[in-house]
Amino acid sequence: IVADNDETPSARKAVEQAAAALNLDAIYVHAPARNISIARNATLDASTGDFVAFIDDDETADENWLATALSHLKAHQVDGVFGPAIAQYPDDAPQWMVDKNHHSNIPQRRGGKVLTGHTCNALIKRDTIGETRFLLEVGQSGGEDDEFFSRLYRQGARYEIADEALTFEDVLPQRMSYEWLSTRQYRSGQTYGRYLPPSRLKRSLYAGLTSLKVLFCYGMAGINLASPSAKNRWLLRGRFHMGGIAGSFGQPPKTLYGQNG
Repeated sequence: IVADNDETPSARKAVEQAAAALNLDAIYVHAPARNISIARNATLDASTGDFVAFIDDDETADENWLATALSHLKAHQVDGVFGPAIAQYPDDAPQWMVDKNHHSNIPQRRGGKVLTGHTCNALIKRDTIGETRFLLEVGQSGGEDDEFFSRLYRQGARYEIADEALTFEDVLPQRMSYEWLSTRQYRSGQTYGRYLPPSRLKRSLYAGLTSLKVLFCYGMAGINLASPSAKNRWLLRGRFHMGGIAGSFGQPPKTLYGQNG
């Protein structure tokens, strides 16, 4: 299922030609416009199988990606699995960026549990999703997938990590900057902070503790001024926590995707 998120059905011919060349029973869905949540929801509406797999349009997959993910899901008897999306850097990428692999998306555990994941590499039972859909208000800021899978987790879904189910993404030139990474980290923090439990006390405690984390991160960045890799790692971590504080107080996320140009 391919969702075309443009205002006009500009990708229909390309999708139909690719499907014919690859002998695939592809479904083309025109889902305007310029909001990734609209596109993702359209694919869910069109899905009829027992499982839904997600991959981004700028990625390629290992030839065993889907089989590996499905085998892992069944072996662990969970509702969904997430695999790594590995960044492919060009030769001229800044070394500090390559050293810390900032653009790869690696699933994480918190407290030993997988609480959420990303649509760059995911497989989940269709029955688990049900009528749940991606939020439109974060469809241009990013983070809609993290919020979506977090919401399913709170509804009872259980996840695992399939380390060997790999996808790959070429890093675009316009994303190879500290500024772009800083904005993305801040937005990711906002998404996390916005969907904390609604209790004012819990949010205040989170903001207080996270403020200390921000100070710690910037202190560590200062200690590591001589090492661009370490310095930028701590600065970006601090930006995530700053976004978390802003999100916990209701600051709306900044638009990153879906704009003209």
